[in-house]
Amino acid sequence: MPVLLLGAQIDFGSESPHIVFLSSGLPKQLPALAEPKTERLSNLDTASAKPGDYVVAWDRDTNNIALRKVSQVAQGWVIRKEDFTRVGFVSLRIEHAGDPVAAAQVEVKDGEHGVSQILDPSLKGELKFFCFTPGELKVTVHYGSKGQQAEPLTQGFQLELKRSKVEPRFVVSIADPVETVSSPKTPTDNGKDAAKSDAPIIAPTKPVEPEKPKASEGGGIGNSILYLLVLGGLGYGGYLLYKKAQAQPGDLTDKLKSIGVPVAPEPPTNLDPGASVVPDNLPPPPPTKILLPDAAPAPISQTPVSSGTPTLRADSGASYVLQAGENVLGREDGLAISLVGESSVSRRHAALIVQGSQVTVRDLGSTNGTFVNGQKVTADIVLHLGDRVQFGAVAMRLEG
Repeated sequence: MPVLLLGAQIDFGSESPHIVFLSSGLPKQLPALAEPKTERLSNLDTASAKPGDYVVAWDRDTNNIALRKVSQVAQGWVIRKEDFTRVGFVSLRIEHAGDPVAAAQVEVKDGEHGVSQILDPSLKGELKFFCFTPGELKVTVHYGSKGQQAEPLTQGFQLELKRSKVEPRFVVSIADPVETVSSPKTPTDNGKDAAKSDAPIIAPTKPVEPEKPKASEGGGIGNSILYLLVLGGLGYGGYLLYKKAQAQPGDLTDKLKSIGVPVAPEPPTNLDPGASVVPDNLPPPPPTKILLPDAAPAPISQTPVSSGTPTLRADSGASYVLQAGENVLGREDGLAISLVGESSVSRRHAALIVQGSQVTVRDLGSTNGTFVNGQKVTADIVLHLGDRVQFGAVAMRLEG
């Protein structure tokens, strides 16, 4: 893929979109107004360039960079495949418990140079860097926690020239409590700080009163008199029944039963006044729990792994069954738990020792550390069901 300068032709070797530009040092980004072009042949004006400036060629399809100093290409430069020795854009996400961190200073260094950027809430935890040498990439995050400056967090990642993703992306997880970019608020019962709803607001309606029956024309007085006569007759009949019931209660009960009217049994007369009747088939009430003033609350037991098989389940859904004895976790192939391709995990990162129903985690001197529920592992720690264990940027949960 040839390139010639100072009026000579630049042959990129293909119609792959690319940008060729001058930089006074190692580039930190693409020129603001530069647009990728697909023409194989072009010219680059280096008349105003200094000998120590760089000529940079960025291939959009591979996101790789070829560069040389202007003094090395005075007679032209033929860009070949082997000249692409650096990686272009690298994305970083800075998060805490899965949420983007609001503010931090982030430094990224390769074997030659370092670049620093400021993270603010508008970026939502995402930063982009440009132009790095393949190999170990060290990321250092300066942040505040609980109103004070925390100890900087440094993690290492492996940057490859040949990779599956055109733009590599790494995640740095901060275990300390930090301010994060808040999610949209949800409605609350009392309406305070509630999110706006798209549902239409329906105004309350006045309850509909039942329509009153209309009196027929010319018959209102007659209907009223008839209604009063019927009520009077019913009342007198009820009075006669009441008097008869007092005189002969058994006869009235038998007649009501004979026509199918249910009659409630008479209450017992030998009970104490005011005593409630308790059915015989109810269980006795539980004994009252007596709390002593000086009694301390019973501690919540933390039971190690149950009799089931201990398993680590990653946030991605992958699960790893732990065998009896030592289970080494790392980036190397052939380990008990091999996380090949996880650049934040060391080759032999940590060991999980299973002894009976107990699981212990031990850090093996990893670069990015091992954490249990946000606490860095500096000595052997016994795990319990539900504990969250993080190896570098890979988070898992212990299940039984």
